[in-house]
Amino acid sequence: MKRIASGIVAVIVAVAAFAFTKADKKSPLTSFYWFKTDINGIVIDATSVPPFQATDPFGCSSGLKGCSKAYDSYQQLGPNDYAPAGTLRQTDKKP
Repeated sequence: MKRIASGIVAVIVAVAAFAFTKADKKSPLTSFYWFKTDINGIVIDATSVPPFQATDPFGCSSGLKGCSKAYDSYQQLGPNDYAPAGTLRQTDKKP
């Protein structure tokens, strides 16, 4: 009887421990269209199709106060003029 009781207790402890562990909060890698921003965080229209990738392709160099913003899509305003469209998904700023 003690074997069964200790087995049941072990199962209950294992289930309780598993129930209270947090899932890993890694966001899925999703690609967006990245645009550079000026010192005030205003998007600078690109002269070529913006990069489509999961991480910021511009990074924060030492001379930039803003950095970049990621959007769902872009629109072509002219032959060499591209602007963000869709929803703003991510903003990278210099600390």
